[in-house]
Amino acid sequence: MDTKYTIIRTTELKGSTFRTHVLDFQSFSIVDYDFEAVFKNYLGHIVLRKELVKTGNMVNLDLIDLQYKTGRFSAEVWMSNSSVRDLAVLFEILITASNTGINDDTTHNVVVTFEELNIPVSVSQSNVSIDLNYDSLTEEQKAELKGDKGDKGDAGEMGLQGIQGIQGIQGEKGEKGDKGDKGDADEGIENFEADLSLLYQIAKL
Repeated sequence: MDTKYTIIRTTELKGSTFRTHVLDFQSFSIVDYDFEAVFKNYLGHIVLRKELVKTGNMVNLDLIDLQYKTGRFSAEVWMSNSSVRDLAVLFEILITASNTGINDDTTHNVVVTFEELNIPVSVSQSNVSIDLNYDSLTEEQKAELKGDKGDKGDAGEMGLQGIQGIQGIQGEKGEKGDKGDKGDADEGIENFEADLSLLYQIAKL
């Protein structure tokens, strides 16, 4: 048997103020039930899943994770217990950048079918001012806030070369020595004749 669920259409304004949708199960106790929201884009691709917070018999569906997006999205609210998981309510969401066509705070009285139960549920909206710091954002939101990686900067200029040390002063050049005396020609001849005489005597031995 096909699961029956209610479709609620809502238009939200992109930016710092988003509305929280409150599902009030009134007298029906939801203490043994869990609720999950599955967010999809217009192509039907899942962009986010998260557990919903319960307060008494109320379930809070906030759209804070879509605040920086525009376009058409859906939020499926799934209700489950230990053995069964059913789609309770389907939100069709249009996020626009212009402040036109925003839904008023109409309360929707719907019936949620879970197994054989028909549960009366009141769905209302409340404006919530969003004041987040960077650490409280999801990884996806942080990625969207970051711009594209910048180009690599130019290389820095090379530093100037250090100044060379001053060269030491060269010592003074020594004075040139006096030129030796020139030998006498006659003395040279005498020495030559003595050498010849000595050679002659040796040859006779």
